Amino acid sequence: MHPAAFTKMTKITRSKRDSSRQLRSHCQRPFSQCNFKRVANQESALQATEKYAWKDAICPVCLECPHNAVLLLCSSHDKGCRPYICATNFHHSNCLDQLIDSHSSSKDCEDLGSIELRCPLCRGEVKGYTLVEPAREQLNQNKRCCMQDGCSYMGSYGELCKHVRKKHPSVKPRSVDPVHTYRWRRLLFRSSLQDRICATSSPMVRRVLYAMLQFEELLASFWNEGDHGAMQINEMNLADP
Repeated sequence: MHPAAFTKMTKITRSKRDSSRQLRSHCQRPFSQCNFKRVANQESALQATEKYAWKDAICPVCLECPHNAVLLLCSSHDKGCRPYICATNFHHSNCLDQLIDSHSSSKDCEDLGSIELRCPLCRGEVKGYTLVEPAREQLNQNKRCCMQDGCSYMGSYGELCKHVRKKHPSVKPRSVDPVHTYRWRRLLFRSSLQDRICATSSPMVRRVLYAMLQFEELLASFWNEGDHGAMQINEMNLADP
């Protein structure tokens, strides 16, 4: 083969490989059509206060230390909201995909561009996410439990990856836990009610929404945080508002 042709082929192969890395999704779903996309990494010009924002970060989805973390860019970012969330795959907590799924479950695959995500912390609109390398490196050193059922192993992100490959090599995506699904949808429903209570200027509407919120909390206490309510989720019809 001519050297020039070989060089050209090598460049094309490298270009395709780089492009596939940029567009690859964690679960191979067509989220590239969605408005929620990754933006440029935030690696330079980090302020001193920014460097401590991730010290005690907790993923708002799994409530554990975020592994392989990304930073959601919400409308309150300039006000100091820093929601770091796990961006691992289904072998681990898979929180980023779960967050997207929770907002896209009621939409068709062809309508992904209209998905609007809400920040789990401030409920502001999320435009995308970014990678803060120093934060990811530090958070990956923190230990957390293996996400596989019945496994009590704890380790850093690197240790957990090795553990999963060795102890759970044939693991498949877990089926949806109805209890966790119910609790997550209740959280979204309650947050939506609170948002509407704060946004409305009508005393009558505010009283109705507040009564709905109290009733939902009463049901939650009666069902012991959703264990029984999960079995009646269809009857409740708590669809995402």
